Amino acid sequence: MNGTRVQSQISQAQAQAQAVAHAQAVQQQQQVAHAQAQAQAQAQQQAQVQQQQVQVAQAQAQAQAQAQAQAAAVQQQQAQVAGAQSQQQGQQGQNQQQVQPGQQGADSLEIRFAQANAETWIAIGACADTIGQVEKAVEAFTTALRYTPNNPKALTQLANVYRTRDGFNEAADLYRRALSLDQHNGETWGLLGHCYLMLDDLQSAYTAYQQALLNLQNLNVPKLWHGQ
Repeated sequence: MNGTRVQSQISQAQAQAQAVAHAQAVQQQQQVAHAQAQAQAQAQQQAQVQQQQVQVAQAQAQAQAQAQAQAAAVQQQQAQVAGAQSQQQGQQGQNQQQVQPGQQGADSLEIRFAQANAETWIAIGACADTIGQVEKAVEAFTTALRYTPNNPKALTQLANVYRTRDGFNEAADLYRRALSLDQHNGETWGLLGHCYLMLDDLQSAYTAYQQALLNLQNLNVPKLWHGQ
């Protein structure tokens, strides 16, 4: 009788040991699978970040190459104009009138060159801001403003970067500059109003929102009320 009881206890102990071993094996397998999934997710995230960085670098390189090509074209045009002016020195009347169109053509080319470069840098800034590279975005929009200082689009984009990072004073200054060039942009008035609201300048916020209401066609734009 005692032998049967001992045998039963031994069998129970073996069963318990096997259950514990099985549970440990399952747990280890789950831990390994979880670690593998985390490693795979991190690798994918790193690959995406690297790809985005490559895209920004390629866009910058393309912008620089375009700027160099356009600068060379401007220099060539200026050289041609200078040559024409040199040949026409000493002449009067009609000869002087022939120089002026050439100079106007060079000025027009420089303007187009500046505008094209500004648009390229604005696109780079937007891309950098989208992937969270704030410093590169600020640098790109600032470069665009060096080409075209009175560019409402560049001013507004740069202001948006500061505003979304709680730089409300800097953003408000830039929005005001943009509005001095385009006073009927209701969306910009709404964003300026949001900056004033965050700065506790309620009177200025009220005035800005009034201007937004006067100039916005769609009053349901979220940016008007929430500064999104």
